Amino acid sequence: MTDLTADGASDHGNAKAELITPPAIHTVNLMGALYLIITVVFFYLLVATWPVLESDGHSFKSFHIFLSRHSWEPDKQMLFTVMVAGALGSLTHTMTSFGDYVGNRQLSTNWLWFMILRVPIGMTLAVLFYFIVRGGLLLPTLSAPGGPAPTNSTLQLNPYGMAAFAALAGMFSKQATDKLAAVFDAVFAMKKPVERDNPLTARDAELKVAPAKLTQGKPEELTVTGSGFQTETKATVNGKDRTFKKSSATEGKIALLEEDVRNVGELVIVVVNPNKDVFRTTIKVLAA
Repeated sequence: MTDLTADGASDHGNAKAELITPPAIHTVNLMGALYLIITVVFFYLLVATWPVLESDGHSFKSFHIFLSRHSWEPDKQMLFTVMVAGALGSLTHTMTSFGDYVGNRQLSTNWLWFMILRVPIGMTLAVLFYFIVRGGLLLPTLSAPGGPAPTNSTLQLNPYGMAAFAALAGMFSKQATDKLAAVFDAVFAMKKPVERDNPLTARDAELKVAPAKLTQGKPEELTVTGSGFQTETKATVNGKDRTFKKSSATEGKIALLEEDVRNVGELVIVVVNPNKDVFRTTIKVLAA
């Protein structure tokens, strides 16, 4: 039994080593320095281009960017403000995650591009939310009751409100994406969704498990390694439901029952995520 435990611990350690590949220290320092530089640049752009009404209320004041004077149309300037605010919101989330992972020594090279792409993703979501707000899909469109229509409705917008919307969309990209999906479902509602033979979101992958071998008549708690685990993740052993306990997004535990190791043979372990991702593996039950 001691040998089996040692083998299991070794297999488990190898599985975690395959999932987490720490980046070189100079890569971490370079990313940290770039995050600081990019944040300063975006803050400068936000302050420099902030929409400020002229005294006559018919346009925004001109501004300077890196010693160059500019005077944009109100729509263009407000859109730029939204993009910059969205970038700052996504940077807030990304830098927090980056600092946490580096501090806990859990940063993996697999996540570097995710952290890099968070900024353009936040800007894109901010722009999409701005279009939805301005188009009246999420909030009513602007109007001027009891008076003539304004020459440009953008001048009536509160830039603080638009920037706050954009920053929140960039900071909470998952919730923003879910809200966009809800808006899309409301606009393009269907009585019955179209069933697809090969849904793009689902995938079938190999599941890593420790210990790698079991002894007949001795049920154990299996540690499984995959990805995207949630509290709703389900597990089966030879087609029978078993309790799955999530430890992290990449690790969980399955408690075997006595009937699972009653006979010598193989156990088929299947873990299914709520998004239909399936992880499979087999484990041998050896004679005592």
